[in-house]
Amino acid sequence: FKREWLEHLRDSAGLDIVAAYGNAETDICAYALVGVDPLQTWIIGPEAGVACDGFAPTQPIADYPAHLPSLQDLAPAQR
Repeated sequence: FKREWLEHLRDSAGLDIVAAYGNAETDICAYALVGVDPLQTWIIGPEAGVACDGFAPTQPIADYPAHLPSLQDLAPAQR
């Protein structure tokens, strides 16, 4: 379901998804298969750092709040 929704957002709404968060193996593959760079995919929990087959590993984080300070280095969203 997540992959289909992301494809819809990308294809119908023109949304360029450049970063993502998740906590499940299905999140990891959904993001990778729609083109989100695993270096920009942060995962918490037991799946942290796991890769979808054929892709680089995701970025493990302990929790979302601990990761917030590093977000100030990202480029701002654009329309």
